Amino acid sequence: MVQRDFADIGIKLLGIFALMYALRYVPTLVQALNMDPHKDMPIAIAASLLGVFLYLGLGRWLITRSKYLSRRLFPFEAQTGTHINSESFQAVLFSAVGVYVLCESIPEAVRTFTHYMFSDRSGADDYARKFLVLEYVAQNWAALLALVAQLLLGIVLFFGSKGLAAYWHRLRPMSRLPDDAG
Repeated sequence: MVQRDFADIGIKLLGIFALMYALRYVPTLVQALNMDPHKDMPIAIAASLLGVFLYLGLGRWLITRSKYLSRRLFPFEAQTGTHINSESFQAVLFSAVGVYVLCESIPEAVRTFTHYMFSDRSGADDYARKFLVLEYVAQNWAALLALVAQLLLGIVLFFGSKGLAAYWHRLRPMSRLPDDAG
């Protein structure tokens, strides 16, 4: 693979990320579609819809125009260059996804930790403090479980990227390209 190939794949991945990020705006989209244009300001409705359409358009554009953009990024590249096998490239991608997953979990981890610290300093006695923490856990057990899973997934993807890529290629021997020697 040469630099243009990496750029092409990276741009397509960025486009897929933008499409996936647009899913976050689905509740806002549903809410905006249920707004009454006579009661609510039309500018508020348009602002609600802007995010989802922006990410959908950007994602589609990046995926469909990735070859053009990679040629613009590397206009004078010959077809020879730095070669890397698909296993090493996949390890880099696993690491990048791991960093992203960890970064996405940080705000929720900080919120949970802050909630715990404030319940610890609430001025209540020991029993009441424990009750507050247990009540929080009981009400938010699914979110806390998802947070722990997200943190573990990010750590495994980041620190175990080489092992995961090697395991993936042992499971799928047909996925190796002819230039992936060794």
